[in-house]
Amino acid sequence: MEKMLRALLPGGIFIGVAAERSRRMAAVRGKGNRTTEVRARAMLVAAGLRGWCIHPTDVEGRPDFYFPLERLAAFIDGCFWHGCPRCGHVPRTNSRFWAAKIERNRDRDRRTSRLLRRQGMQVVRVWEHDVGAVVGRVREILACCRTATVATTHRSRAALMAAGPEVHMAKFKEGQIVTLKSGGPKMTVMTDATQGAVHCHWFGGKKLEHGIFREGELELVANEPGPKPEK
Repeated sequence: MEKMLRALLPGGIFIGVAAERSRRMAAVRGKGNRTTEVRARAMLVAAGLRGWCIHPTDVEGRPDFYFPLERLAAFIDGCFWHGCPRCGHVPRTNSRFWAAKIERNRDRDRRTSRLLRRQGMQVVRVWEHDVGAVVGRVREILACCRTATVATTHRSRAALMAAGPEVHMAKFKEGQIVTLKSGGPKMTVMTDATQGAVHCHWFGGKKLEHGIFREGELELVANEPGPKPEK
């Protein structure tokens, strides 16, 4: 416990807390809470939304779900710990401590969201009581991200073709292993890059996924062929 928060407790310790209440509070986990993360995970799987990982250590705030290809970070905020305006509350016992702790969490949430957006990421935050909304929010943003990626690739290809056939030399070749510079799974180049567009496939869980990316978005990992799709 930080010194600032401890100073808000009488004698620096919790007093006047019933044993049963203390046990319930100690049992609350920051990750894997069945009413939030696990339920949301089941919803994403049932909706067929793939290509995500949980709590990536290299992304600020370690979002509950992160889609590296679309750079989408999704957080499921617990109503008590993050101060939900609808159903959050400050306990009467040691109220100064809890008010400060919850407000600190809210400040950290705002800082994290601002930082991720400055890094070019999309951010979704859903309250625990409204966890069912996560699928719709995520699906809508993913659709916009994928449409924008394909449209940008098409514009780049058209501009290069208009400039003439000698302008571009393919940077990536069929069979090479690449990854997005912004992070994500390793992908196999399907065909030689054409006019700046790279067709790749990768495994999202057990499903083979396909995508089109700009050369500038990718970096080479290895020249050896990647995993073959199962027939």
